[in-house]
Amino acid sequence: MTQQLHQEPLVHEYTQFSHGTSPEALPAHTQVFETTPSRSWDEALQDLPRQYIKVFRTPSAEAFAQEIPNARWDMVWLQLGMAVIIEAMFLFLVGLVPSLHAFAHPSVIPFLDNPFSALLTIPLQFFAEMGLLYLLARAMGGRGSFVAQSYASLLVCVPLNVLLSSLGLALSLIPVAGVVLFVLLSLALSIYQIVLQVYALIAVHRLSGGKATSSILLVMLLFVLVGGLLSALVAHFH
Repeated sequence: MTQQLHQEPLVHEYTQFSHGTSPEALPAHTQVFETTPSRSWDEALQDLPRQYIKVFRTPSAEAFAQEIPNARWDMVWLQLGMAVIIEAMFLFLVGLVPSLHAFAHPSVIPFLDNPFSALLTIPLQFFAEMGLLYLLARAMGGRGSFVAQSYASLLVCVPLNVLLSSLGLALSLIPVAGVVLFVLLSLALSIYQIVLQVYALIAVHRLSGGKATSSILLVMLLFVLVGGLLSALVAHFH
């Protein structure tokens, strides 16, 4: 007996938003869209800058929802690779120019702060955050896929890392005031990142704004506690 292999297209449900829809009402409006990669790798890569600009210029759950059909694992790994390269280059410059240390991005694993450690820390921290966030979202009634959540989050994280690294390099040229300005800008961008991540979670999992916000804040709090504990352990044994 011959067995015919039939590959079902991967589908992902996400919210079809209307203008002015409140976050609490989003789960009521759903539609199914095919997410089987229909574009070549080159086309998907060339489209990433447009997606970055879109979600930053028009921050909304709708903007993220429109990009969810582009979610695919090869683009997730590509963007993670970009984040690793950016962080490794910046840490390499920090090693050459000690004054840049004040502008380095803090890591949850404080004793791994050299360029080569970025190969481990970036994917490890990202997937740990995404895993916890996914479990929380699902526990609160979320329906999205892990790849869609990861992809949407990277649309926020990658350009922000590029921007923060660029600001660090530019402001390092300004003694004292540059550090203060960098801290203020980093704080503002961190708040904006939380807002964008909330929109991304609403779009992916069709959660209310309150559930999406509480999920993200809980994960952030947990990682702050873990980072503090690891820093205390490193300081104790040194």
